[in-house]
Amino acid sequence: DICTDESLWKFKGRLRFKQCNPTKRAPFGVKVYKVCQSTGRACGYTWNYKIYTGQDRLDLPASNDVMLSMTENLRGGLINACGTLRTNRKNMPLDFYKIKLRKGETAYRCTNSGILALVWRDKKNVCMLSTMHCASMKDIWKQDADSNAIMKPSVVVSYNEGMGGMLGGVGNVLTFGNLLLREMIEASDLPKYRTRRRPPAGLSPHRIVRSGHFLRLFPPTAKKTIASTRCPVCKAKGKRKETRYHCSQCDMPLCVVPCFELYHTKVNFLIHVIVNT
Repeated sequence: DICTDESLWKFKGRLRFKQCNPTKRAPFGVKVYKVCQSTGRACGYTWNYKIYTGQDRLDLPASNDVMLSMTENLRGGLINACGTLRTNRKNMPLDFYKIKLRKGETAYRCTNSGILALVWRDKKNVCMLSTMHCASMKDIWKQDADSNAIMKPSVVVSYNEGMGGMLGGVGNVLTFGNLLLREMIEASDLPKYRTRRRPPAGLSPHRIVRSGHFLRLFPPTAKKTIASTRCPVCKAKGKRKETRYHCSQCDMPLCVVPCFELYHTKVNFLIHVIVNT
């Protein structure tokens, strides 16, 4: 499946055919019409695109003429299509413009050639045209607040699935030439190379971990009812100090404060101890 749509490339430089759309997140940019793969492993691949450089003064609106010119090779191949449009467009049913529907209700008309015109009420009226759908409803496997199944027209479900192939816009650039080159590279099938970053640090000792290390008392022995042994961190400081506690995972005798923290948070705790002393 393929999809056609228009997008706005963010651009604030000096350009005659730069567009301004206050409703967009990036209001200034270049309008582009694209044909993209919408399903399969090549989803998002751009087949064709055209940059809008101004009105051509044709019988059809600019968006209609561009879409037909980019897909003219498909018109003779018995290829169907569906999409959205406004209810006040030419040759649309006149009652669609002022029709009042409740949420979830639909109204539709069908021509002798098999073109379906459908209006479905969601948050607002959504008007669809299709040459391959009927006015049936489809369960999207979701529920509302009252645990009722949410139903949508099959043409709306197909349209939402098909428009997933449109690629997002690009960031702001200084010149139009760079903008065009950047968009072509991002839309192409070239391998993506990682940028150079700081080399990864070496593996830390097994004692440098986030969890699993807890203090435990030494069990009593035959010679000592309250068993204790010398702390290696205090030994590095030149102190002779014995402790009753040890790390349950490292099996290392350690004082509660501050030796336990130094041993488990410093890669080379001996250097840290010597510098501080």
